[in-house]
Amino acid sequence: MECRPPTQKVRNITGRGPQGPVPGRRLETARWGLVPVWAKSRSVGSRAINAGSETVLEKPTVRSAAVKRRAVVPAEGYYEWQQDGKQKIPTYLHPEDGGIVASAGLYEFCRDPGAPEGEPGE
Repeated sequence: MECRPPTQKVRNITGRGPQGPVPGRRLETARWGLVPVWAKSRSVGSRAINAGSETVLEKPTVRSAAVKRRAVVPAEGYYEWQQDGKQKIPTYLHPEDGGIVASAGLYEFCRDPGAPEGEPGE
C-alpha cells in the first residue's frame, strides 16, 4: 500500500453491502485515476485523480460515479501539497502507529482498448 502515482494499480474496496444489488464487499485492483464511461481515451484517468467533496456532484467527469460507484481506498498514508511561493512542498501524512488510513474513492467500469475481447482485464 505504498504511495502510487496516477495510472498505477491500487487496491480498493467496492460493493454495496447486503442491501444492494451485489451482496458483500470486494477487494479489487484498479488503475488510479477515474476514466469516465464517455471518455475516448484512458489518458483522462491521469488527470481525474482527485474529486473535491464540494463539487463532486457538479463535475461531469465524476458525477455518475459519485452517485452510484463509491469505494474505500486503504493506504499507509497520503500526501498533502503546500504552496510556498512557486514551489510545491509535499507533506506525507500517516498514522504514527503504522496503521492504515481509508480514503473515499469512486470507480467506473471501462473497456481496456489494449485487452483482447473476452480476456481478463478487458
